[in-house]
Amino acid sequence: MLFARYKRVVVPCPTEATGGPEAVHQLAWALKRIGVPCHPAYYGKNNALALSTKTVKCSPATSALMEASFGHYGAKPAAEIELDEETLLVLTEGLGGNHPAFTDCGIAVWWLSVDNALITYPAIRDLAKRRAFVASDHTVHLWQSVYARDWLREAGVTRLAELADFTSDIFTAEAAGGPSPRAAIAYNAAKGADLASGFFAEHPEYDALPLRGFSKADLKQIFSERLLYVDFGHLPGKDRLPREAAAAGSIVFVPRRGAGAVFDDFPVPDFFRFSPEDIASGELHRRLQAVLNDPRGYWDQQADFRSLVRWERHHFDATVARLWGRSPPL
Repeated sequence: MLFARYKRVVVPCPTEATGGPEAVHQLAWALKRIGVPCHPAYYGKNNALALSTKTVKCSPATSALMEASFGHYGAKPAAEIELDEETLLVLTEGLGGNHPAFTDCGIAVWWLSVDNALITYPAIRDLAKRRAFVASDHTVHLWQSVYARDWLREAGVTRLAELADFTSDIFTAEAAGGPSPRAAIAYNAAKGADLASGFFAEHPEYDALPLRGFSKADLKQIFSERLLYVDFGHLPGKDRLPREAAAAGSIVFVPRRGAGAVFDDFPVPDFFRFSPEDIASGELHRRLQAVLNDPRGYWDQQADFRSLVRWERHHFDATVARLWGRSPPL
């Protein structure tokens, strides 16, 4: 019941159709269903955001992209909200450095990504500076991944609470009945592109599709057809693509980096984690070949992971209700 006293919530949200903004809209959707208004405050190319210690001001207009991507969550964007003792301001990690300034309202930092915060605030790679960055008796730090939780604990944060997002119903409404049938690979073209291009240049025998610019419906179709999803990126949190791929029927390989190295975030046997050394030595290629030779056997080894992904929405609803001291929505 950390947030039971707050009657409204506002979350600055970039106008991008990516995982972080989707999580913000999922929070607004969950809070609406338990009777707590939650407003995204959009900022980006055509949306200016003004944050002061007293108010949040932004353009309430949303783009066709945001409406198409997240309109089904039913969020009502903010134009101006007063920051008072009954309002909770949630800053995602890209704006997290501002948290000490807000003392007249509730304040939380939502760590949807660790590595992306390091890009914005590179000084916090140093543990002493990270401790100063997160130090506040007033701020609650919310973690999306166990990777982020442990990183915050290392910095001495004690006001911690879980707030993970969930995988879209597009992928989870129906359980995959078996491994995707086509002996082909999909991979994230936005992260780890150098590693991926090097690997597939060395192994042109793979039918490999780079994922870039696809809708969620497109991705569902791709993952339901392609046996393998290989993520060559750095996984700064519980990234969506591996979870979406698993739910749709692909067998997933993740890097042994960031959240990918943490079993609680990606609960797959270690066989499905790989390092750059595994790429260079040929070990990743050998493992992919093993999966191609026994797809059902290896698919069965990821049953717990698929079940966890399908349970995420229920867990998210229960977590939000508990944090705000309400009954979970029906």
